[in-house]
Amino acid sequence: MNPVFMPETAQTMANLPFQNKIHKFWFISQQNELDPKSFSEFIVKNASDNCEINYIRGAEKTEFDKILQKAIYRHWKGKHKPHLYK
Repeated sequence: MNPVFMPETAQTMANLPFQNKIHKFWFISQQNELDPKSFSEFIVKNASDNCEINYIRGAEKTEFDKILQKAIYRHWKGKHKPHLYK
């Protein structure tokens, strides 16, 4: 599936009522389509322990990366934090 990401996509995803935790999440983002704070909220709320998050956003470390890593570090309540692969 190739979804189209828009700025409000991450907030919509964060508000969805998932019944199971996510074990793997993979996406490619060519621009800043996802709001980093909303996406972080979605990951903290819905990722399983040891979840793998794979994403491609370019070579340089962006504000998105920093916000996502900080949110997981500060708010993760599980035993094992998700693994971020960029």
